[in-house]
Amino acid sequence: MTRLLVRRRYTQLCSRAWSFGEALRLTPRGVGGGPPVAVLLQPSALCIVAYLGLAFCRRAACAVSRHAPLREYQLRAAKCSL
Repeated sequence: MTRLLVRRRYTQLCSRAWSFGEALRLTPRGVGGGPPVAVLLQPSALCIVAYLGLAFCRRAACAVSRHAPLREYQLRAAKCSL
């Protein structure tokens, strides 16, 4: 890949993450407030967007398991919001 193509993809990724972070800011808990946000995604560009978006609005991410009993425990232990 050329540098221009990589830069364009990185820019798109950051733009999507920023939009996601802006949408999170409009939630009742706002910027930097509230419990961590649970994330249940396979490793992908969407997962990167989610983590960057959470970081942009100063929210913590909590990766949770696909297995229901473990996920319920993780959500209770970390006091995550859904």
